[in-house]
Amino acid sequence: MKIIDPHIHLFNIELGDYHWLKQANPPFWPDKSVISRSFDETNLTSHSSLDIAGFVHIEAGFDNKEPWRELAYLEEHNKLSFKAIAFVDIAKSQTEFISDITQLKTYPCLMGVRYILEDIDADFLYQEHVKQNLRELAKQNLVFEAQFAMEHTQVVDSLIDILEQDPHFTIVINHHGFCPSDANRYDMWLNNIKRLSAFKNVYIKCSGQEMLNANNRDIDFVRFENIINTCIEVFSRDRVMLASNFPLITLSLPYHEYWQMLHNLFASDKTLWQRLSYQNARHVYQIT
Repeated sequence: MKIIDPHIHLFNIELGDYHWLKQANPPFWPDKSVISRSFDETNLTSHSSLDIAGFVHIEAGFDNKEPWRELAYLEEHNKLSFKAIAFVDIAKSQTEFISDITQLKTYPCLMGVRYILEDIDADFLYQEHVKQNLRELAKQNLVFEAQFAMEHTQVVDSLIDILEQDPHFTIVINHHGFCPSDANRYDMWLNNIKRLSAFKNVYIKCSGQEMLNANNRDIDFVRFENIINTCIEVFSRDRVMLASNFPLITLSLPYHEYWQMLHNLFASDKTLWQRLSYQNARHVYQIT
């Protein structure tokens, strides 16, 4: 299996901060200690069944005050082809924001920025300086990784407002927008991914199943297949990516077994599998 994994996190506990991994801080998962250690790219390549052609590293809280330190660490210690999605506080003043982006862009691996939009105030993305900062990302051809539950319509409204002004802005929805099992919330999720899919530079990554229930990490692959197929129906096979969320996926099952399970779902359509597991990520993140 030759893959590009477009959503992984690597930790160096000795060098980084990782406030969220400390036991005294949220999230208060009963099994958080399992991943509260260092992980490097050899943890991805240790199984012979996987051919990792590259990956996309998503910021993991290495140093949110000086986020370029994480990029410097990644470029020094990784041999595989990769791109990085950094943390930048989009609530900063535009001057501070542009200064941070300028510093980050000195690192060739930079591809974009992630900001977790869960639990934000309803008007957060409507604040003028926040909108200006997102427009700056669009202007500099940087990807914006949006992580939130897609049934939050106000967040979707805000993103659509920005996309209507900057239709070439590339946005990637993380963890399929946390598709809910509740019927009413599912309908809201489906309606909102359809609204965002109307913009051709919006993509969606399918991962994060292990995060749905901290007390039961088992993945229902039948349901996950249905979610992936719905995303393909809405976004087309060209704008959907499969991803792992490593090392969090290891709370449910080993990394190579996760990818084997995904491969089994799409083994009958090799062209589709190649798009979902390799080609789309290579295109979006420009991995050579």
